Amino acid sequence: MNRLAQNCIERLITVSTYCYRRIGDGVYREKKVGVVIPALNEESFIGNVIETMPAFVDRVYVVDDGSTDTTGQIAEGYAKQEGSKVTLMRHQTRLGVGASIVAGYRRSMSEGMDIVAVMAGDGQMDPDQLPRLLDPIVDGRADYSKGNRLISSRAKEMPKRRIRGNAMLTLFTKISSGYYDVMDPQNGYTAISREALESLNLDRVYPGYGYCNDILIQLNRNHLTVADVVMPPRYRDEKSYIKMGRYTARLSWLLFKGFFRRIFSKYRKPRVHPILLFYLTSFILIPAGLILGLVVSLDRVLTGYYSIGTVLLTALLLILGTQSLCFATFFDAMKSGYHMKTDHVRETEISGGFLSRLRRQYLGINFHPLGLFYLVAIALFILGIILGIAILYGRVVTGGFSLGTVTLDLMIVVVGAQFLFFAMLFEAERERFLE
Repeated sequence: MNRLAQNCIERLITVSTYCYRRIGDGVYREKKVGVVIPALNEESFIGNVIETMPAFVDRVYVVDDGSTDTTGQIAEGYAKQEGSKVTLMRHQTRLGVGASIVAGYRRSMSEGMDIVAVMAGDGQMDPDQLPRLLDPIVDGRADYSKGNRLISSRAKEMPKRRIRGNAMLTLFTKISSGYYDVMDPQNGYTAISREALESLNLDRVYPGYGYCNDILIQLNRNHLTVADVVMPPRYRDEKSYIKMGRYTARLSWLLFKGFFRRIFSKYRKPRVHPILLFYLTSFILIPAGLILGLVVSLDRVLTGYYSIGTVLLTALLLILGTQSLCFATFFDAMKSGYHMKTDHVRETEISGGFLSRLRRQYLGINFHPLGLFYLVAIALFILGIILGIAILYGRVVTGGFSLGTVTLDLMIVVVGAQFLFFAMLFEAERERFLE
């Protein structure tokens, strides 16, 4: 029944967009729409992308990023036609897809576009889906909308290598941008309002393929709303210019820097927010605990002895640091949740046991800080059980036990229970946090 309803909805969307195309020239729901098409050596696809552009699009900005084939000439032919909506912009050398999109953004703002979409020059982005990206912005529900292929019913059509890489970058982007409900951040099929565009620092947008992740970070810093729109993938015979190893390394460093820029700029003004204090506490306590733990381990290896007091201090630093980090990420996610809209609903009731529900709701590609709370609780309980067994074994074999070791074990179990209770509380009250 659900599959039948989904098919009916997809057909209705296709029919409605077909009708839009037949309306003729004009604005989309009283909004002037521009489309930026970054193109690099896309002579086989660029003509079809331009020809299938919906009629309601007011301007089409083709940015030839130093192509060595006939991409520029083909686009120029369309631009020179009488009454053409196409504007050709050329880079003499390759500057990157992000730089091309920024150039198109600047031109669209100068020509008064209300909403600016991005469609690749390789035909991967279905023009029939464009109204679904525009509607959240026109309705005032979002400032920026993006496609999400990862939970589409046709997601398996994506190459496995891309799915794996995208899943990893989805996790990194969630943490860096603060939009924990966002998926498929590498999807370049996007739309943005003029107001949101004016709030971005376009000079600082990453010029390469990581531009979409960088923009999400800036949007979160500016407290803007993002809509995640589920749509099917579309692949043809296009050629990818992404070298996954180098791309992933560069983007990971970009996201790492972007995370710190975001939390320090977002939570420092107009006054210091407690979320920043939680983050700072964790940044101090966790490294201190790791260093002290390394010292204890070396002392144990070299001398055969260790101080139970030092072990307790190490555990305390690591536990309190982890607790601060969990609180920081959870409330960061909740604060950003006010600015995240999706057309897919997170399942509240999933069949299976606790671990199955945890994995499917809060881990993997659906990662959420609540999952971190549960994971820490499970890890502490397991550690407490192992240490408890060791204490009992020592009691049986030697007839004695260390009060410090018992204290450490009790502390681990009690803190594990706290993490579990916090997770259950936050999960139960999550929707109220977002009201």
